[in-house]
Amino acid sequence: MNIKISENIKTMRRERDLSQEALANRLGVSFQTVSKWERGENYPDITLLPVIASFFEVSVDALLGTNEVEEETEIKSVIEKLKYFDIHYMREELANTAEEGLRAHPGNYELMMWVVYAKYDTDPERSIEIGTYVLDRCTDSTVRNQTLTYLSRAYFYSGNKIKAVDLAKEMPYFHQTSDFQLSQFLEGEERKEHIQRCFIDLAYQFWTYIRDIKCFYSHEENVVLFKKSNAVYDAIWESDDLPFKLVRKMRNYQGMAEESAALGRAEEVLSYMKLAAECAVLHDALPDVVESRSILFNSHPYDRQYEPSMNVSGELLSDFETEDEFYSGVRGTAEYGEIVLMLEQ
Repeated sequence: MNIKISENIKTMRRERDLSQEALANRLGVSFQTVSKWERGENYPDITLLPVIASFFEVSVDALLGTNEVEEETEIKSVIEKLKYFDIHYMREELANTAEEGLRAHPGNYELMMWVVYAKYDTDPERSIEIGTYVLDRCTDSTVRNQTLTYLSRAYFYSGNKIKAVDLAKEMPYFHQTSDFQLSQFLEGEERKEHIQRCFIDLAYQFWTYIRDIKCFYSHEENVVLFKKSNAVYDAIWESDDLPFKLVRKMRNYQGMAEESAALGRAEEVLSYMKLAAECAVLHDALPDVVESRSILFNSHPYDRQYEPSMNVSGELLSDFETEDEFYSGVRGTAEYGEIVLMLEQ
């Protein structure tokens, strides 16, 4: 993108017969900073853009000198990349691309939100800086709500748990969310499809929550929790033909194996490993677009392009072969060899 902010600042400063030092004093920066802006060596921080635009009595877009159609196309392209990196758990690429996108389009609130999301755990101070800026200025409710979610996480990772809790309390409760309200207001097939999609989130939350509370339970109790999670998936989707269901069941069986290993029950470890492997093999054999037979997921096909991995058999085998804490005690057995062969085919 061709940002013309450097030449625009220089032109507007000269039109007002201001020196670099005089402009710097008005903006609260050094004259060296203004000089670097005008030479194109770096750009003003996003928090300064509205200040500079207001000083020159122009819009931020006018200050940047952007072409709105061109910018919209480029931002859309960046966001598509961000979604791809997010789906595939490519966190470093996600953070770098979000920052690059924001440097190219420093006034875009959606890209700011992505930076807050991409860095809330690795660079919480950066997320807090950008997130606070968004909440102070952005009026788009969707962007604000998403930013608030990730900003609260950033405060948590920064060590400010009190602020994290306070922000979390500002978020809507379930019955105030769009998912719940739309389930009441939509009609016909649209309502059915929306509610079916909500089941995915609800089952996933249960799957996630049992991992969050593992530390409060014994190894035997955790096996029961993993079984309950699989029972939820089987209750909602009675057929094993959905990729996300098979991945979650696989990880639950893997969790059961690891809890059983902590109890020293090798036979149960192998039994759960085999069940996990069966889920992985089924997952990898599914077609690219799945038409599920499950009653609660028959409103639309499921496209495997949204799956984080198309080869979970390889990932599971890597876990079995490298995580000595859980699986070293069963390696070398005939049953282990059979499981490896199953995953390698």
